Amino acid sequence: MKKTPEIRVLVVEPNRDIADWMMPVLEDRGYGVDFCTQADEAVQRIRNNRYDLVLVHDEVEIWPGRDLVKEVVRVSPFTCCGVITDMDANEIHDRMESLGIVGHVGTKPDPETLNTLLDGFESIWKLTVPTAGSLAR
Repeated sequence: MKKTPEIRVLVVEPNRDIADWMMPVLEDRGYGVDFCTQADEAVQRIRNNRYDLVLVHDEVEIWPGRDLVKEVVRVSPFTCCGVITDMDANEIHDRMESLGIVGHVGTKPDPETLNTLLDGFESIWKLTVPTAGSLAR
């Protein structure tokens, strides 16, 4: 039986209520999920642990979301990022363009939109995870 590596997700969200609606959706997909409320803690966790996806609120403490996403990419270039925000798609594009985010989800409970983001993320993730056959070469 082939065992696939567990997908690890870090949710960086200062509002616990927002994280509380997201975490069951992530766990139902079989992801390992960690949560933190502070940007500095998030960066430290990313330095010390492997995360495949980081979901970042667009404003965490004094760090604007764009700066935090840039720091995640600098510290862990192969970690995908998604943004938790109530900005409209055009504003997200203007603020986050060139950062390579995999998508965004609002702060109000919306499992369908979160699952759409996760489907897109998994499409990318599957291309980056080595298979047993590729390791044998």
